[in-house]
Amino acid sequence: MFRSKTWLYVALALVMIFVLSSLAFAQGTPTAQLASNSQFGQILVDGKNMTLYQFTADTANTSNCTTTCIQAWPPLTVTKGTIPVAASGVTGTLGTLTRADDGFTQVTMNQLPLYYFAQDKAAGDVKGQGVSGKWFVVNAAGTTVQTAVGAAAQVTGTVTATATTAPTAAATATTAPTAAATATTAPTVAPTAAASTAVTSTATAVPPSALPTTGGDSSAALLPAMLGLLAIALGGMLGLRAARQPR
Repeated sequence: MFRSKTWLYVALALVMIFVLSSLAFAQGTPTAQLASNSQFGQILVDGKNMTLYQFTADTANTSNCTTTCIQAWPPLTVTKGTIPVAASGVTGTLGTLTRADDGFTQVTMNQLPLYYFAQDKAAGDVKGQGVSGKWFVVNAAGTTVQTAVGAAAQVTGTVTATATTAPTAAATATTAPTAAATATTAPTVAPTAAASTAVTSTATAVPPSALPTTGGDSSAALLPAMLGLLAIALGGMLGLRAARQPR
């Protein structure tokens, strides 16, 4: 009887190890987190720091980017049944939807779908910002960032402030031309913030094999399941052996 209980305790311990390892694995890498960008501030990225975007043509829990569109804008997906995890600092609400075209589970922020841009090849790339005037990065609260808020915005603000001083100098006839000349520099600098997005206004489709890996669909997710099956099988063998032992 004592030996039978011992094997039972061993089997239960193996099951507990599986459950704890699964929880630790699931919580190890967030689905979405924040990264600092010099132009757009704190923006939403995936667990590998790849930039995430929202499509302004989408509606709540509905993706309007399908067929050839997802070749240029792959959705951020997770395994069916997975609850997306937000890292510290993300105040928007993560959720999921089932895509109507392919049945995959896509991650949402405040019910709006999240996507990658296929031309972003490295962490920190934001080549999809402003494409077609409909694709934008997302802040911590889940709101699209459509204008620069970082260094580029500060440069524009400085020039604008300088331009507004022109009327003050108008009282002195000899200095009026100088103030006017300063004011004319504003249009030259202001377009700089938008120029970075102009070159990417035409997104080209890429073959599916070249798309970036989406969060939550990694083959590593099979590890907890394999460990669980191993633990259950071992527990069953130990339990069967204990049952056959003479009491």
